[in-house]
Amino acid sequence: MPRNALITDFDGTITLRDFYELAVAHCLGPDIPDYWSGYATGAISHFDAIAGIFSHIRCPESAVRALVPQMDADPQLGTAVRQLEAAGWDVIIVSNGSSWYIEQILAAAGLSHLAVHANPGLFVEGGGLVLERPLDSPFHSPTHGIDKCAVYREAVARYGRVAFAGNGSPDEAAALLAPPELRFARGWLARRLRSRGLPFRAFERWSEIVPMLCGATPGLSDGV
Repeated sequence: MPRNALITDFDGTITLRDFYELAVAHCLGPDIPDYWSGYATGAISHFDAIAGIFSHIRCPESAVRALVPQMDADPQLGTAVRQLEAAGWDVIIVSNGSSWYIEQILAAAGLSHLAVHANPGLFVEGGGLVLERPLDSPFHSPTHGIDKCAVYREAVARYGRVAFAGNGSPDEAAALLAPPELRFARGWLARRLRSRGLPFRAFERWSEIVPMLCGATPGLSDGV
């Protein structure tokens, strides 16, 4: 039997909070540009908005690393991944954030073996978290860093079934590639799919996906 794959976003999906939200709340210098307005108007890309915010981090590295656990990763993450793997599902992480903090959380959960497609980052004292474009990745996107749809399509060619889980607007296109019974959403993405009348499976903590993929939770939820 071929293995299956769960393609999953990280910030706000595996975790409850995005890293950039914590950085904005605790570590940004004064008078930074309004990067999100620039992104909303199309003046700058999503990658440039995130990179710009991260470049204004002015806390020492030790303080920034202390923020990472505050992202509140699912406490059952390690167990959930191992259950999925035992049931024939590989977990592949896709993120328009940075592998700098993703790898810290995965290491703490004993999951450093997972495939991660994200933007590399390097912490520079006085220069913040310097976000780098993954130019050597086959999934490089000039606007987001990582093209989540490309990751999904490549997985379809290699796996029997491919699911997708996400929470934000950059996840919408990839989520729509997944069949409804393999489309998992929370937060903004869940509200968006619901408003469009599109079926999906709702979750609040990432580990809730496990019984739905492994058959213990029957039926398709429309999130209502």
